[in-house]
Formats: sequence, C-alpha cells, structure tokens
Amino acid sequence: MKNVRFLAIVATAVIFSCHQISNRQLNDARVSVKDAKRIQSDSVKAKKIADWKQFKTESDHKMAKLDNDITSFHNSSVKQKNNGWQKRNSLLHKARTDIKKLREKLNKKSIDFDHNMQTFNDIVAQQNEIFIREFVNDLEQLNQSVNKLFNDPGK
Repeated sequence: MKNVRFLAIVATAVIFSCHQISNRQLNDARVSVKDAKRIQSDSVKAKKIADWKQFKTESDHKMAKLDNDITSFHNSSVKQKNNGWQKRNSLLHKARTDIKKLREKLNKKSIDFDHNMQTFNDIVAQQNEIFIREFVNDLEQLNQSVNKLFNDPGK
C-alpha cells in the first residue's frame, strides 16, 4: 500500500512537472510568434517607406524635367510667334498649373504618409498604393498631353 501511494505521488509529480514544462513551452512559442509578427511588420513598414521615398524622388524628378521641357519649348515658341502661338502659350500655362497641382498633391500626401507610418497597418498600405497608382496615372496623362503639344506645335 505504501508503494502504491508512493507511486501515485511520484506519478502526480511527474505529470504536474510535465504540465508546467508544456505551459512554459507554449508561452515561449506565443512570445516567439509575437516577435516574428512584429519583425515582419517592421520590415514591411521599412520597405513601404523605402518604396515611398523612391516614388517621391522619381516623381519630383519627372515633374521637374517636364517643367524644364515646357520652359524650353515656351522660350523657343516665343521667338517664333507663328499661328497658334497664343493657344499654345495657354496650353503651356495650363500644363504648368497642372504640374503645380500635382506637386502640391504629392507634398500633401508625403506629409500624410509620414504621419500614417506611425500607425502603420494594412489599410494605410492600401491607401498609399491607391494614391501611387492614381498619381502615376495623372502624371502620365499630363506627360502625354505635353508631348502631344511638343510634337504638334502648329496647334
């Protein structure tokens, strides 16, 4: 009988210690998963920031080049002053105004982006991707209309 009690106590102690070990391992695993998610989120956030900086730099460069091209074209067309000069000048002015609006839009979004990165989540990332797509589209349309004007200066 004493041996049975002793075995029961030993068995209970073994089961209890195994239970504590498995709880500890479970808690360690939960902490590891949380750390992995945080690290993944931080790396996604860092990539989004790097992508944004590259996008902003490229967009600023494209707008500056387009503005310089408009200035050069305007200066050469002022010297010619042929038919359609006033209409062309008006279209160039509109293109410059459009570039200014795009710059303001990009600068405002850049400020918003910096603020939103403090509370980065999937919604912020989606909104940013939508903005980039729309902005690239707007810039491309402006570029095409200006190039059309450059290629057909008689209008």
